[in-house]
Amino acid sequence: MGNQVGRREVGRGLVQCAARCELALQEYVSGFGVPVEHELFRALIPAIATLRTAADVLDEQLKVERALHLAHEACRRAAIECRRYGLGEPLLRCAAACDQAVTETELLLTALVHD
Repeated sequence: MGNQVGRREVGRGLVQCAARCELALQEYVSGFGVPVEHELFRALIPAIATLRTAADVLDEQLKVERALHLAHEACRRAAIECRRYGLGEPLLRCAAACDQAVTETELLLTALVHD
């Protein structure tokens, strides 16, 4: 049961990271007119999607490992792009959230290997 509670907490953390990234995107589109073709979008949209997918499948052993690997890579790339373009606070918060998601996915992947 403790492992299931831990997975739920990680799932909430992944969803929170996705929400921070969505908020940053909304602010940059409305406040700065960044076009959706921008490299930042191509980095953040996959990160948001894979984080939400990973959170959704945390209890499905066969799918979770692949979803976490995808989220890990997408978030790593998104954090880099956020810092590359992000001089504003929302994008820097998004980068920090992506870094946190990378760490959490690494921890969870390590735990899955040892279960």
